[in-house]
Amino acid sequence: NGNGNGNGNGNGNGNGNGNGNGNGDNGNGDNGNDPGESCRDSSECAAGLECIDGVCDGEAQFSFTWVLVDEGTEVTCQEANAEEIVVLSERDDDSSLFIDEYDCPRDASRNQELTGVLPLGDYTALIEAAGDDQSATDLAIREVSLETHEQIVNLGEVELPVE
Repeated sequence: NGNGNGNGNGNGNGNGNGNGNGNGDNGNGDNGNDPGESCRDSSECAAGLECIDGVCDGEAQFSFTWVLVDEGTEVTCQEANAEEIVVLSERDDDSSLFIDEYDCPRDASRNQELTGVLPLGDYTALIEAAGDDQSATDLAIREVSLETHEQIVNLGEVELPVE
């Protein structure tokens, strides 16, 4: 941590003596810029972030295996009258909503899915099977935290009880 007095690019108020080059962590006390802060390259971003179009950011995904159940027994999409699996991912800090839809194969009772890429953050994921313009199952609610660029978080098995 230099003292920020050098000719470098820093604007920091870091501690210590010496002739710091001003490039360190910009004196903000952490190890790089947070999401949404400007950058010239990824070395200026906090761990797990990339410099994307001049801004520290990242994208990640989550995976899960859905299982249709009726009174504790696995059932097929056809038996549950389900045509698709729907995932609504709501980002906790700004309520941004992301929707993923997957076909529910007629003879399947379970399948593994991977969401589209999502901006980093904490999410509440609502997962359900739907058919004929209505829900075929109760909602499964999962909390997921996407913290590192290109991370894939596995939520494991998600049971969807048939209504």
